[in-house]
Amino acid sequence: VPHRLEAVAEIDGVRFVNDSKATNVASAAAGLGAFRRGVHAILGGSEKGEPFAPLVTPIARHCSACYLVGETAGRMALELEPVTVADVPLVHCSDLEDAVHRAFAAAAAETEHLSLHDHLTGLPNRLHFQQRLEKRLLATGSATVLLMDLDRFKEVNDTLGHDVGDQLLEQVGQRLRRLEHEETMVARLGGDEIGRRKLALSQQSRR
Repeated sequence: VPHRLEAVAEIDGVRFVNDSKATNVASAAAGLGAFRRGVHAILGGSEKGEPFAPLVTPIARHCSACYLVGETAGRMALELEPVTVADVPLVHCSDLEDAVHRAFAAAAAETEHLSLHDHLTGLPNRLHFQQRLEKRLLATGSATVLLMDLDRFKEVNDTLGHDVGDQLLEQVGQRLRRLEHEETMVARLGGDEIGRRKLALSQQSRR
């Protein structure tokens, strides 16, 4: 079908998809279900009297934010309010142009964040760790790096499943984040490998 999930542009890592044929709730829900988490959806239009409750689950599963426009914006905000519990904000926009600008700005910021952070633990990733380490070394002359991994992590995945392994990594990430302050950084370098960098000023830089 023309204009059904049609990729129309990609700017700064943000892909624009036109789904103008999704003119009812069922087709909009199906369209959202075609994506993984991370959709910035612009929703709304003329009032047709359809209930919006069937959109709650696909929005909670697949969207980072929703931008509401048109006659239905007010009612949508009320009926879709449960998605805010899943940390999906509902943003009221003055018109379609306003919605596009807001969605693009938020999606671009999210894309940049994801490029530098591990999607599972939320910790900085290897690239971010290396960039910060190089910056510190240039500025101060030295740094202390501690590398750690999780013993028998493969056994956890093999015996309890990858979902449990993911939960374990999330818990470790949350606990290690408590160690961070202005002069430290904790990052997930890959797999079960964690790196912690602590600034250690050289004698020359202390003067």
